[in-house]
Amino acid sequence: QVKGKVGNIVIKPAKSYVKVTSENIKYLEILDVIKDLNTILDLQKSEGLLYLKKVIYDFDATEIKKLVSYGLAYPPKVRALLGALLETVTTNAASYQVKKKSINPSSSYKYGIDASLLSTAISWNIV
Repeated sequence: QVKGKVGNIVIKPAKSYVKVTSENIKYLEILDVIKDLNTILDLQKSEGLLYLKKVIYDFDATEIKKLVSYGLAYPPKVRALLGALLETVTTNAASYQVKKKSINPSSSYKYGIDASLLSTAISWNIV
């Protein structure tokens, strides 16, 4: 793995779960924010969730379908939070039911998010 250093900051590339192209980069960026929500410096979870909800809310049905498709390649933790976000901002149950079927119902996913930050967190086993 290639690492770099700029001043006191160590830079290491993020693992790619999907081949990055100019067409899919905006979806992968969102999925990477979801994946790294606990480790992004100076990001309050409430602000991060608000940003993610806004971006996803602005997507049309085709873009949501692509986001869901790429999200299936990510770990269950990412799929769970994406599903909870989709359930919050979309009325199309099909867009998030695919996610629900792809995660283990007996697992829980630690993000430090409760129902006050994301009302659907509990139904997706997000704690």
